[in-house]
Amino acid sequence: MKLNCKLHDPWVIETDYVGDINFFQKYMDDIEWVDTNKLYDSYDEYHEAMENTQYMNRHYIKHIKNFDMPLKKYILQLFRALGIKSKDWRAEFFLTKAGGNVPMHIDTFSKAVILLPLSKNTGPLVCEKNGNTFELTYQTLTVLNTQNMHGVEPPTEDRLLFRVATHDVDFEDVGMYKELVNAN
Repeated sequence: MKLNCKLHDPWVIETDYVGDINFFQKYMDDIEWVDTNKLYDSYDEYHEAMENTQYMNRHYIKHIKNFDMPLKKYILQLFRALGIKSKDWRAEFFLTKAGGNVPMHIDTFSKAVILLPLSKNTGPLVCEKNGNTFELTYQTLTVLNTQNMHGVEPPTEDRLLFRVATHDVDFEDVGMYKELVNAN
């Protein structure tokens, strides 16, 4: 897998890779959607991440717990293409319903995440660091630095994506990030 990439430093790496919902459909069919606020309500870390902000609105999650060989190979292929060497990662589907949102926050556990849209994305990703703001309404695979403030503005259509979060690889340690920084 060869990716054409563009760095929006220090926020995201935008690629030209388009997700195929047909590949993921069987995994989505096997798992129930759960309201994100209800799922994480018992975790102090979630409340700390959402401190001084509103909670997620009309945002749902499906954690993938059982990985078959095709899905494992797919994720490892993405890791290789992006230069990610992670041993501690999670995969899930995110659904933000039309009019919902993900408020500005910094992730507690994940350091960098792969975001792969599986539907038309109409809600811009908003990132902020040191008073600088960046917005991107991405339609292709994007790697996000989750250690900067980020959120999603309300989409006009349901926003569905596949997400792989690394808990042991910082955004700056992603091989593709280093490659793009060294190219400039």
